[in-house]
Amino acid sequence: METAKPKIHPAWRILIACCLINMSALGMTNCNGLFYPEITSELGFDLSKLMIHCIFQGVTSAIVLFKVDWFYRKFPLKAVLAVSFLLYHLPFMAMSMFTEIWHWCAAAIVAGIGSAFLLYIPVPMLVNNWFIKKKKLALSICFVASGFSGILTSLLMGQMIDRFGWRASYVIRGAVLLLVALPAVIMVIKSPAELGLTAYGADEEAKEDQKVMGERGMALPRTEKKKRFLWAVVLAVMCNLSCGMTSMLPHYAHTLGYTVVFGSYLTSLAMVGNITSKASLGPAAEKFGIRKSVIFVTALMAGGFLLLASGAQSIPAIYAASITTGISACINTLTIPNLLDTFASGDDYVYMLSRCSTGTMLASAFSVSISSALYDSFGQYRPVFFIYGLLGCAIIAILVFVFKPYVRKERVK
Repeated sequence: METAKPKIHPAWRILIACCLINMSALGMTNCNGLFYPEITSELGFDLSKLMIHCIFQGVTSAIVLFKVDWFYRKFPLKAVLAVSFLLYHLPFMAMSMFTEIWHWCAAAIVAGIGSAFLLYIPVPMLVNNWFIKKKKLALSICFVASGFSGILTSLLMGQMIDRFGWRASYVIRGAVLLLVALPAVIMVIKSPAELGLTAYGADEEAKEDQKVMGERGMALPRTEKKKRFLWAVVLAVMCNLSCGMTSMLPHYAHTLGYTVVFGSYLTSLAMVGNITSKASLGPAAEKFGIRKSVIFVTALMAGGFLLLASGAQSIPAIYAASITTGISACINTLTIPNLLDTFASGDDYVYMLSRCSTGTMLASAFSVSISSALYDSFGQYRPVFFIYGLLGCAIIAILVFVFKPYVRKERVK
C-alpha cells in the first residue's frame, strides 16, 4: 500500500529545522568578535595570543571532519545533532569563568568537535536529500536565516556586554542558542525515504532537473570528477580565509576609538551584506550559473576590503565597507555546496563536502589568527584589509581562468 502524500511536503518542515540549525550554530560565530576587546582589556592579553584558541578549534574540527560523514551514516541524525550542539555551546558558556589563555584553548578543542558536525555538513546534506526542485533557493533560505541570527545576536550581545559584562553575556548567549537548537533536533529527519516519500519535486520537475544535472557533470568520468573536487578544495580554502576579518570589525572599531556598541553595529551591517548576498546568490545561480554569480559578489567583497585599506575612516565609508565585507560569509557557505552539486550526489556529495569543509575549518581558524598577528605586528589594520582585498581578487582569477572549463556546462537554461 502506498503512503498517502501530505498536502504540504515535509521538506518545508525540514527546511525550518535547517534554518534553526544554522541560526544556533552560525549565529554564534557571527558575534564572537564582540567579546575580544573586552577580554583583552580586562585580562591584559595580546589579541594575537587570545586568537590562538581559534587555531585549536579549527584544527580539531578539521581532524574530526574526516569522520563526520561516517557518523552521519552510522548513527541516528537526532542523536548526532543533540550531542554536537552540547559540545559546541557548553564550552563557550564556560568561557565566562576563564582567566588564562590555555582555558580558552582547552574549551576550543571541545567546541571544535561539535562545530565539525554543525557548521558546514548537516544543512547542505539535508537540503540535498529533501529537495530536487528549488534546491538552490532552499539552501539560500537556510543561510539567510543564519544571517538574521547574526544580526540579532550582534545587536543584543553588544548591548548586553555593555550592560552586564562579557562573562554573563557568554552564558546568556549559549543558553538562548541551545533553546533555538532544541526544536531543530526534534523536527529533523534525515531523508524522505524514512517517511516513505520522495524528495520535493521528484514527481514533476525532477525528470527535467535530472536531465540538466546529467548535462552538468553527474555522469562525468572519475578523473574529471577528481579534478573538479580538488579545485573545489582549493577554492574552499581561499573563500574561507576571507571570513576571519569580519569577526575583527569590532576590534577595528575599538582601534579607531569607538565603543563596543558601535562595533556591534559594524558586525550587524556585515550581517546585512551576508543576508542580502545569500538571498540573492541562490536565485542568481539558477539563472546565470554559480561561477558568474560568485564572481560578482566576490568583487563587491574585495572592493569593501580595499576601501578600508585605502584609509577611509568616515562613518559612511566604514558602514559601506562593513556591508560588502560581510559578503565573505555568503561566499564561504554557498559556493562550495552549489559547486559540488553540479557533479556529486548522495554519499559522494557528503564525503566531498566534508573534505572541502576540512580546508574550510583550517582556513577560517588561521585567518583570524593571521589577521590578529598582522595587526599586532603593524599596529594597524590597513595592511590586513589590503591582503584580504587581494585574496578576493585571487578568488575571482581562479573562477575566471581555472574553473571555467569545469563549470561551463552547469548553467541552467
